[in-house]
Amino acid sequence: MNNWINARHCSDRVFQRPSLLTGLINKDMIRWAGRFHALGKLPGMISNVHVSGYDRLPLREQPAPILSFSHKKLHDVFTIVDYMAGRPLDRFHEPTIVAMAGLFDGFYAYRDLLPDILKMAPLRPAAVLLGRSLGRSIRSIFESLNAHPVYRDGSDIPTREQYESAQYSGRSLTGMNYDDFLRRAAKETLNSVVAVQRELAEKNRTFLILPEGRYLHDGQVAEFRDFVGVMAFRKKRALALCGISYDEFCPDALGRVEAWVHTMSPLAPPESRSAIPTFLNEARDCLQSAAPLLATHAIAAALKPLLDGREFLLDDVQLAANEHMQRFAAALLPKDPALQEEARRAERWRSFLRARQSQWMEACAGNRWRLRLSSIDRFARTERSVNDILWNYNCVAHFWDESWRSRAMTRAAGE
Repeated sequence: MNNWINARHCSDRVFQRPSLLTGLINKDMIRWAGRFHALGKLPGMISNVHVSGYDRLPLREQPAPILSFSHKKLHDVFTIVDYMAGRPLDRFHEPTIVAMAGLFDGFYAYRDLLPDILKMAPLRPAAVLLGRSLGRSIRSIFESLNAHPVYRDGSDIPTREQYESAQYSGRSLTGMNYDDFLRRAAKETLNSVVAVQRELAEKNRTFLILPEGRYLHDGQVAEFRDFVGVMAFRKKRALALCGISYDEFCPDALGRVEAWVHTMSPLAPPESRSAIPTFLNEARDCLQSAAPLLATHAIAAALKPLLDGREFLLDDVQLAANEHMQRFAAALLPKDPALQEEARRAERWRSFLRARQSQWMEACAGNRWRLRLSSIDRFARTERSVNDILWNYNCVAHFWDESWRSRAMTRAAGE
């Protein structure tokens, strides 16, 4: 339990000597994964990727598992590249992936990568051309990674009003009316499901799914969709669950955060169709419990009561955060093991103050402080539906809920 290794170091070795992967994955995948690996080191990205549980993955000659990662933020792409590249070579199955179809057709590139000013007349035609070009490039990259598009209601499939709107520009991006787009989306999704099943059976690839079925914007792990259970049942593949956490409030001097990924013992596939709902409920429970406990979550818990605008002393907040970190360290759950050390707890607090104090806090009389709620309310609304404090608090909901914590600790004791 909690035997962590630095997967970044392992993936560095692989990308410095790509011949190590010859015969294990295709050359295009090695090339693109190496580029993502390098991008993940840039300022504002990831300082280290800590992984536990590699030894729970099956050996290469055994049936490859389905790998399901919790979804947290854009950084997941870089974290998962290092996770996958850092696997021991004797447990290295080539992946096949289903990904959000909006990445393939330019929807997300147009929505998230282009500034709103470009989407206004008379610049909109140029923005559409750029969105299409970015979409084609992203599709090419993902296809080289054995990725297949899956359209999800409410995300990759917009409403008719959204599709026809100038802001979304669905018709301009795809060249299709809404009904034709729906028919193409259904066909592509079906083709993806068939392709993934064939690759699992014929090439013993590991099926990597991100997010875990759908993305819950309040920070917790969402309920799984039937697709994962049906795939596990049909192909008799175990489900390996990988919980991701980021020490988001405690970046280094370059604004990079530590990523932590805990791999749980794989769940055996459901034995019948009627067992799929129970299987999916257990999978969601396990994946939530796999999210490692970090200093950020303790600091979020200490700040949460202060969102009502009350004044506070910094020493009191540090004391509360320190107490939560000590509780984390004592829990039989995935966590940053160094939180048991006073020096680590103090260093994490200093990193938080350096990164967030001037942004989130305003000074009051008598050495007291108040949270600057207007600043805290500015968060990535494409990723989250609550502010960063509540989102990080919710990421470890399994610790705050007594019943959930009991189940999680019982499960962890058996690993």
